[in-house]
Amino acid sequence: MIRRAFSLVELMVVVAIIGILVSLVMVGLSQMEASAYLAQDLSNHRMITKASALHATDNESRLLHPRTELTDAGQISGMINNPHVREIIDAQMIEEAVENCNKRLWVRSYDEAGITRLADLDTGLPEVSRQELMRALSDGAAWAYMDGDESHYRSPLDPTNLRRSYSINAFTGTELCPDEWFGTGWSDPFYGQFAMYAVGTPTLSAIPQPSNTFFSITEFDPGHNSSIPPGRNFLGFMLHPNQATGYANYQIWHDIPGFWYNGKYTISMVDGSTKAVPITDQELPEALDQHRVVYDGPDLRQIQGWMLPGVLEYRFDN
Repeated sequence: MIRRAFSLVELMVVVAIIGILVSLVMVGLSQMEASAYLAQDLSNHRMITKASALHATDNESRLLHPRTELTDAGQISGMINNPHVREIIDAQMIEEAVENCNKRLWVRSYDEAGITRLADLDTGLPEVSRQELMRALSDGAAWAYMDGDESHYRSPLDPTNLRRSYSINAFTGTELCPDEWFGTGWSDPFYGQFAMYAVGTPTLSAIPQPSNTFFSITEFDPGHNSSIPPGRNFLGFMLHPNQATGYANYQIWHDIPGFWYNGKYTISMVDGSTKAVPITDQELPEALDQHRVVYDGPDLRQIQGWMLPGVLEYRFDN
C-alpha cells in the first residue's frame, strides 16, 4: 500500500483558504459587534425619551429639561428688556421658569455649595481632567426613570472615557427659551439673536411636530474654553436655528454630534423613534475639532431643521 503525503503547495493552499475564512469570520464578527453596539446606543436614546415621557406623567406634563446646570433669574432677566420678547415675558414668568426648570434638570453636573458632582480637584489632576461623577447622573430628574442604571447614559460607540455620551435638544422641555439662557445682555450676536426665539416647550403639546423634532443626540464635547474644559457636555445641544440669513454666526456648529458609527450620529425624536443619521460631508468630523466652528452645509441645516420645526422657521430673519 502506497501512502501519499500532502505536497508543500497543497498545504500552502489549505493554509491560505483557512486564512481567508478566518478573515471573513473576523470581519463578520466585527460587523456584528458594531451592529450590537448601535442597537444598544439606539436603545439608550429610546430610554432617555421614555424617561422624559414618564417624568411628564408624574409632573404636570412637564418634560425633562435639557440643562445640566442650575439657572437663576439673573441669567435670563435680560429678556424683559429685549424688544423681541418684552411683550410676552415678564419678571413673574422668569421667576416661575427658573423654579420649574431647576426641578427638571435631566442631569445635574455642576457643583453647588458643599456638593461636588465633578471630579475633585484635590486629586491633583489639572482642571481639564474634571469630569462628571456618578452623582451628576443620580441627582438628575431622569435617573429614577432610567432604571437607576449608569449604562443608559453612555453610548457603547463612544470612543472617549466620559461618563455621559448624550445631550438633550436645547429647544425641548424649556419654560421660556433655549436652555433658559439667551445671554441677551451679551454683545455676542450668536447669543443675543436667540432673543427672537423666545418660545417655551415645557410640555409635549408645545412641540407641534414630535416625529420631526429631535430629543436626544450623541454629543462630542471638546470643551468650550479654559473655564469649561472637555468632558461635561455643557447644557443642552444647541445650534442657531436660522438657516437663511447668511451671517457666519448662524452657520456655527455651536455643539458637535458624536460621529461614532461609520460616519453617522444617532438621535431620538420626541415621539420616541430613533435613527442613525449618515453625514453628507465626510470631512465634517475632522473639521469640527472645537466648539463654534463656522462650517455650513446640508448636515448643519438638517439638524437645524430638527430643532423645533413648525415654530422656528417662522422666526427667521428677513
